[in-house]
Amino acid sequence: MAFTQSDGQDFTRTTKENRSVRVVLPSGHTTGSRFLGVANPEPDNVTTDALGREVLIWNNPYPYQISVKYYQRSAPTLFFYFSVILVICVVVISGYYYFTIRALKKKRGAIEKNFKKDKTADKPR
Repeated sequence: MAFTQSDGQDFTRTTKENRSVRVVLPSGHTTGSRFLGVANPEPDNVTTDALGREVLIWNNPYPYQISVKYYQRSAPTLFFYFSVILVICVVVISGYYYFTIRALKKKRGAIEKNFKKDKTADKPR
């Protein structure tokens, strides 16, 4: 039995009989990353066809439901760059916050010191 799915980036079908199931991913897509998408259950064989598409094959998967979440091949690289940029932003914002709070505490200390000096100078002797 053959299915065509043009929307989304996941494929789910319930097996109804004990025969081989083959899923051909769109060109430029892959699966296998725990963060981005996996095939469940794990396929028995993964090959590449003549057009460069990934082919997942399950031999007699009945009574399991076949679920394949796939993504573009460039997605792990983009995810890595996004993570690096996010970490850099967190470091910059944390540094800004740290130095701003430190400067405010220093100013507060100077003001309190001057205030205490003024109070002791105002006392009669």
